[in-house]
Amino acid sequence: MIGAVVLAGRANQGKLREASEAEWEAWIPIGGRPMVAWVLDALWGAPGVEEVVVVGPRPPGNGIDARTRFLEPGASLVENLRRGAEAAHGEELLVATGDVPLITADDVAHFLERARAAGADLAYPIVTREACEAAYPGVARTYVRVGGRRYTGGNLFYLKREALDRVWPFLDRVYAARKRPLTLLPLFGARIALGALLGRVSIGAIERRVERIAGLRGRAVVTDRAAIAVDVDKPEDLDLARRVLGSAARRPPAAGERL
Repeated sequence: MIGAVVLAGRANQGKLREASEAEWEAWIPIGGRPMVAWVLDALWGAPGVEEVVVVGPRPPGNGIDARTRFLEPGASLVENLRRGAEAAHGEELLVATGDVPLITADDVAHFLERARAAGADLAYPIVTREACEAAYPGVARTYVRVGGRRYTGGNLFYLKREALDRVWPFLDRVYAARKRPLTLLPLFGARIALGALLGRVSIGAIERRVERIAGLRGRAVVTDRAAIAVDVDKPEDLDLARRVLGSAARRPPAAGERL
C-alpha cells in the first residue's frame, strides 16, 4: 500500500501574490480549479496509491476527491512532512508538493517504478536541462552540473516507512542548514562540496556519501518527465500552467514535444 502526502501549507505571501489573491498558494486557480486539485488527480490516478493526505488547508468549493484527508500545517517543511508521514498508513510513502499541477498519474507511476527498481530507501527525481527546455521552451529552472550534465530537482519523493527513523535526523540537519550552505560541509565532506561547485562530482558519489552518513539507500532517479520539475513559484510559472491546463488536452508535453 502506498500512502501519498502532499505538502500544501505555504501561505500566498511571495511572488505569486501579484498574480492571485488566494490565501494559500495551493488554492490559486488554474483552469477553474485550485492548483492542488491537479496534483491530487495525478496521485489518486497512480497505481497502488490508496490514500492521500494533504498537509494544508482544504480549498473552498468542490472538485477535490472526497477520499482526501487534510491536516493543519506546521511551522516548517520538515514538520509538515512529519505530520503527513505519521497520518499516512502506507509502508511506502510518496511525497509531492502542492505546486506541481502539470504532473499526471503516468508521471507518478513512472517515478515510482524507477524508485523501486533502484532499491531506494529514499528516492528523488532529477531532470536534465535538455528535457525541461524541450518540453517547456523558455521555462526558468535552477540547474546544477553533476557528472557532466545539468539537472534540476523534481517535486516528488519516495520514502520507505521502515527508513523514516534514519531519514529524520538527516533531513533535520539539511533543513537547518538551508540558509547557511557552508554548514553542510561537515555533513557531505569538502571533496563532495568542491566537486559539486566545480561540476565534477558524480551522482553515484553523492549517493554513496548519503549512505555512509545516514545509513540510507538514497537514490537519484534521472527522468525526462519535465512536469515533475516544473513547480509554480512565480507568475511566469503560473502563466505556463494555465496555458497547458487550459488547453483541450490534459496531458502536458512529453520530453522533446513542444507546447
